[in-house]
Amino acid sequence: MPEIRLTTESLDTVGVQILNKFRVKLRCAQCGMTWSPVPCPEVRLPDGWWHCPRGCNRHRDAASAPARPAESSQQPPGD
Repeated sequence: MPEIRLTTESLDTVGVQILNKFRVKLRCAQCGMTWSPVPCPEVRLPDGWWHCPRGCNRHRDAASAPARPAESSQQPPGD
């Protein structure tokens, strides 16, 4: 999955707008819900911090993840 950063360009890809970068105040581009994923700016952002609390953009991170080939425990022929 591509890393989501606290930048306008990165958050546009998941349908989120930055209202205040220093207080980490965000707004969902779909429903308009606003939230702050951290209690104070000194705290590390939690996993999924860009998800709208109403779930509007939860599908975006799964859809943007590259497909991974299934891992096999079998050895290739000839080894």
